Amino acid sequence: MLAVIPVGGAADYYINNPEKTYRGERYLKGTLAQHGVENPEQLKMSLEWQFSKGIRAEFSRMYRELCLLPEAERARRIEAEASPYVQHKLAVTDHYLRRMPSGGVGAYDFAVNALKCVSGERLGWLTADEARTCVHQCVSLTREHYSNWHDYCIGFAVGLEFVSIDPNSSNYVIEGIRRLRRLLNFKDSPLVKEKFF
Repeated sequence: MLAVIPVGGAADYYINNPEKTYRGERYLKGTLAQHGVENPEQLKMSLEWQFSKGIRAEFSRMYRELCLLPEAERARRIEAEASPYVQHKLAVTDHYLRRMPSGGVGAYDFAVNALKCVSGERLGWLTADEARTCVHQCVSLTREHYSNWHDYCIGFAVGLEFVSIDPNSSNYVIEGIRRLRRLLNFKDSPLVKEKFF
């Protein structure tokens, strides 16, 4: 589930050696801080929010809004948006309109929650039982929303692009297309070795 998260130059190494990914207190705290989490209380609130709503609620709302508009009106709606961050989210939603798997961007919520659980346990902010229960819930929700790794990877990649803090940043799907193809097609890939959950 976490294999799609690593990005950057060392991503391939961490995808194939996931046990080495989440080590070091400073790294773990930095990872959680990127998700607005700086203490155990914030972690529990963040986990609860991502399980109950997450980014999938906002994506779904924007999807429904844009889906009802003709193409020209969608373009005007996006252009008229004052906030560059919301404009970016609308543009991403529009780009993937009618091309999303049925699970939408839930894969992002579920993978990030699993990451937060693992990080929280390693920092001592969650007990082993709490982390295990949380990860089990992530896996259950993933199984409920996705039937294969291909749809899961699409949902995750679009979710990551949707929440990109910098609307001008390069898009994860384009940057990581070779990596995603390897994850889905090479016989030694963790996604090919394992059945979908």
